[in-house]
Amino acid sequence: MKRLYALLLMVSCFYHASAQTPDWSNSVAAIIYDNCTGCHRPGEIGPFPLTNYLEAADYAFSIQSAVNAKVMPPWSPDANYVHFTGERILTETQIATINDWVNAGAPEGNPDLAPALPSFADGSQLGVPDLVLEMSEAYTTPGNGVDDYHIFVLPSGLTEDKYISAVEFRPGNGAAVHHALIYVDTTGKGQIKDAADPGYGYEGIGIAGSIGFTAPSIGGWAPGNLAVMMPQGIAQKIYANSDILLEMHFAPSASPLSDQSLINIFYSDVPDPRIVKAGSVDELDISNGWLSIPANTVKTFYSDKNINTPISLLTVTPHMHLLGQTMKAFAVTADNDTIEIIDCDYDFHWQNEYMFQKLLPIPAGSKIYMTTVYDNTANNPDNPNNPPQDVSWGIQTTDEMQILFYSYLDYEPGDENIVLDSSLISTETFVDLQAAENISVFPNPAMDYFLVSGTTAEAAIVVLRLFNAMGMLIEERSIYVKGYSFMEQFDTSQLPEGFYFLETSTKEELRLNRIVRQ
Repeated sequence: MKRLYALLLMVSCFYHASAQTPDWSNSVAAIIYDNCTGCHRPGEIGPFPLTNYLEAADYAFSIQSAVNAKVMPPWSPDANYVHFTGERILTETQIATINDWVNAGAPEGNPDLAPALPSFADGSQLGVPDLVLEMSEAYTTPGNGVDDYHIFVLPSGLTEDKYISAVEFRPGNGAAVHHALIYVDTTGKGQIKDAADPGYGYEGIGIAGSIGFTAPSIGGWAPGNLAVMMPQGIAQKIYANSDILLEMHFAPSASPLSDQSLINIFYSDVPDPRIVKAGSVDELDISNGWLSIPANTVKTFYSDKNINTPISLLTVTPHMHLLGQTMKAFAVTADNDTIEIIDCDYDFHWQNEYMFQKLLPIPAGSKIYMTTVYDNTANNPDNPNNPPQDVSWGIQTTDEMQILFYSYLDYEPGDENIVLDSSLISTETFVDLQAAENISVFPNPAMDYFLVSGTTAEAAIVVLRLFNAMGMLIEERSIYVKGYSFMEQFDTSQLPEGFYFLETSTKEELRLNRIVRQ
């Protein structure tokens, strides 16, 4: 009897342990698909694909090592300081799940229970572009071990002005391209410069110096950068008959490298959006000397910049070179209130543009303060010099830079309430909110459909977003209300039963309604 009891106990423990062991289908696939596959798929920047169980199992130990070291997924900003849209941060529970899975031999589980691979657009991380502009021919670098700066003219072909929600740069050869800057040229001077150069494109550094005026920037790219889609009602502008100037920095190489990059452009469907502007805190704002880092030193720089008119920050993009270690920025208002902007451990190999979860107003009379740290010692594995050499500001990879680019809007009342990150829409958000007074939803509870109707005080753009209970965006549409009232129908026949939330927003207000699907 004792032997039988012991045997039953062993079997029970075995099945309990097996039940607790995570497998690919039930636990790990969702983590990988949500946090890794966007980059780790064919044609993207990840060095190996993670699109199915076999691929993940082959790299299980690499995945485990990377998540334990917290170098993957790549995310530099300190989430305890400021949260940004699309944070790629694994929870301790998710890391433990991956560890348990790998330590158990990376079991697959029942493949029928695995989630489907997310749908990705080929050649883009944002979707299907409205306009693709590609270099008309491949460019070959000199291969002489020297940085190569070239500007390429891409005719837009536009016959009318366009508002754009995103510009996505796609390097043709990631080993060759160090970074890219994208500008709009309405003067034709870029084409004149191009025609005067016997090769494809023309040599140049900085648009202002190369064509004699400052062209508006509409984007850029650096290693590890992921494109950002502007929220509805916010856009940049490109003009009819304009050219896109693609300023490329090719890294030094011992042999010639070929590149034929392209950019994807996504149009805004809002007829009168708010226009994004650009600013920066840079080397000229340093208050404790010039950007110069002596060999074998770790040096800190302090910068400040006055904000003379009220603005609402949309995104920030830190930029340093190989000695850069950390960057922290915050604003102090005239009332001595502190507004936190970003605090990040800088990684030259993963440079990103970070969008705030909500518009971040900075009042007039404020000052932005920034602190940066550079490590010019042998302890810095990215130091380009061995032994370390004196380094100062410059355009070469082995020089240094200090720039916090930021995009912003001219402030409008209510900006502090504009949500940019749909993940903020969760069940907790709605606990104390009543249904919108001037928005009607019928029928509610809904089965196959519901109608939403409402009124506006004047002609306006109305943005409707439907979220599930977990805050995931299901559908979004924008309508131009001319007659001050509107009605829209949403198909819910394919949605599972449960709670949903409808966000209705204009420039002036945001309303929320809870909807029951039964």
